[in-house]
Formats: sequence, structure tokens, C-alpha cells
Amino acid sequence: MTTESRAGLRVFGPPGEAPDFREIPGQLAAWDAFMQAVMSRQTQLVQEELGGPGRPNAFSARPLAGAATVMIPWNGFPKRIADAFGGEERYQEAERIEEASGRRWREQDEYLEWHTTRDPEGVVHAVDFTCEGPEYWEALAEGYPYRIREAGLDLPPARGSHDVLLRLYRRYVSPEVQLDDLLVDGVYDPSNEWNVSGGAMHLTHPANTLGAEVNLAARASILRQRNGNLLTDSVDLINCAGYGDPGRSSDPNIGATVNAAVREGNAVTLRAPVGLYIDSVNLDGWTTPDGQALDPAWWRIERGTPEMILRARFAPPAGSRWTVSDVEIAGVPIEYAGQIAEHITMKLYASAVPGFRPAPPIGCRGFASFAAPSGADRIPSWPGIPTRA
Repeated sequence: MTTESRAGLRVFGPPGEAPDFREIPGQLAAWDAFMQAVMSRQTQLVQEELGGPGRPNAFSARPLAGAATVMIPWNGFPKRIADAFGGEERYQEAERIEEASGRRWREQDEYLEWHTTRDPEGVVHAVDFTCEGPEYWEALAEGYPYRIREAGLDLPPARGSHDVLLRLYRRYVSPEVQLDDLLVDGVYDPSNEWNVSGGAMHLTHPANTLGAEVNLAARASILRQRNGNLLTDSVDLINCAGYGDPGRSSDPNIGATVNAAVREGNAVTLRAPVGLYIDSVNLDGWTTPDGQALDPAWWRIERGTPEMILRARFAPPAGSRWTVSDVEIAGVPIEYAGQIAEHITMKLYASAVPGFRPAPPIGCRGFASFAAPSGADRIPSWPGIPTRA
């Protein structure tokens, strides 16, 4: 694993082909080593749950030659909030900040989070959307994501760069950011004020991580049965296997799509570069006060590529006389960013190669993994992550 990275034969690049690591010595090799470690560990855990060596394992730790890309979409607004609240209350709930054990996060758990810029009168002038996992930013700041640093693996040396970290925060969040605002005891704090209440540089919710994405895909590659019946329903699968949250849009859909590919006789993996991505925003029916259809220039990609969007901003294009609050969606003025998020499609990319004969389905059970904790009660168990008193 690390031999290939050190020889320059890298397998996993940064999500969305983000260029930042190129400025930091050794950081591309470190990210590749980290991703190979995570993918290998998940493959090993799947093998153990299948019954040990020799059992056909559909999940590959490495890219699959000749694979077809499988795009897995879901809606960006939190389903569990939409199911529990109606009207304006659902948008207000989605803006709520949670806090436990010195960490803070947004209640936006579909791998899409946002921050709204308002003036003193409450008028919305811009909304920033991000789907970048915290692991990338921990690595950028400190060399490696915090969880992997606790694993004692033989990994290439990397130190990250606080200079690059600060420059990116000032570019995308605010020119007022100071380095001390981002650190606790000299170490990057993912729940710093500029990433929670003052902006959205990357994902904050405990379940919104790259590790969770890999865990979901890996565990979903195992065929499941209950009382001799093969499970195919998305909620049945997730409840049986114990991966993710059945109340979300993302997790059941990711799991069901991967599991269906395996049932159809495919080996599977996540397409490199592994990441969580914004696919698109549907602007159909959006208008400005003059009755004109909204110019697509209101939606601007800020990080990633058109195929792998990491960050986007919804704001008036140059020369516009309107604010975001002036825009109407099907005749309803925008008051909350959640109204926009309801029209955003998220995605990840899996890969599938036919000709695989999967192991027979197994029963319902779970196992330890790299996946992030799923709630506030697990926050204190996160190793190595700095917290504010």
C-alpha cells in the first residue's frame, strides 16, 4: 500500500481533483496512503463478516479495470427534518446548531451543508453550499485526518500547512479569518466558528464524512437475508446491516444501489477520486420579480469540477439588481437556504464490473468500522480531534 504511494504510483487523488495538496510537500502521497488504508480496512472488515478468507468479496479496495460508473443520487435537504416538520419550521430546524463535548455542527445530514449571508434586515444575499468531508481539511491542516493518526499505521510523512488552510478560509469564507480562530492548542479545529456559525468551509455533522461513505458502500456489498428471504428493500437492508441511518435520503439509497449491483453479479467499489459531490440544482420555475426565468449564472461552482462539484454559491451575478430574497421558487420568495437545498441533487460515484459471483446472503449483524459516529452521544469517542472548552 504505502510502497506504491512512495514510488509515485498513486491510486487515490483528492476529492473533486482539488488542487490544494499540490502546494504542500508530501501531501498527495499522504492522502493516497490514507485512502488506501481506509479502503483496505473496509475490505478486510467485509471479508471478516462474510466468514473469512476464501469467501467471495464483492467490494474492491482498489479501482476496478474496465468498470462502468454508477452514479448514485439523493436529495440534499435533510429527509428526517422534512419528515418531522412542515412549512417554515423545517427550514428553521435545518439551520439549528447542535453542540456536545466542545464540538458544534449543523443539523444538515445529507452530505450537504450550507451557510446563509444576510444583511441586518434579514435579506438573503448569498448562500454557500459545501459537501467536502472533514478528513480532507484535517489532512490539509495537519497532514492526516485525525482518526487515521490514531491507528499506528506506517504512512508517508506529512505535516499539512496552516498557511494554505488560512488562505483558503480567507478566500471562501471571509477575509477576516485569523489563524488562531481555526486552531485549538495549535491544531486545526473542524468545528471552529468560521466553519459553523460564521461560514461553511466543509461538512460538520458527525455522520457527514468520507469514512461513512466508504463504510456504507463496503457493507452494502454484502447480500443479506432474513428468515431465508433475500433482502432488496433499501430500509430493510440498512436496518439489517446496521450501516448509516434509515431516516436519511442518502444512506438507504447508497446502500440499496450498491447491493443491487452485487445481486446482479457485479464486483463493486467507489470510483476514484472518492468523494461526496453536488450534482446539480434544478432552477425550473425560479423567477426574478420582473417575471423572468432565473439566469443560471446565479449558481456558481467554486471548488471541484462540473462533474464533481465540492462547493457552490447561490448569489446574484454581476450586474443583477435583485437579491436572493427577491427570487421566487414556484411563486414563493426565498427566505431560507433550505428552500434551495430542496432542489439540489447530491451524488457519489461507484464502479461496477460484471462477471462476479457473490457469496450467499448472510443474516443481520454489524461490525466495527472507520465510519464516523452517528450522533452526539458518540462525539466524546472521536480520538485526536481538538475540542474547545
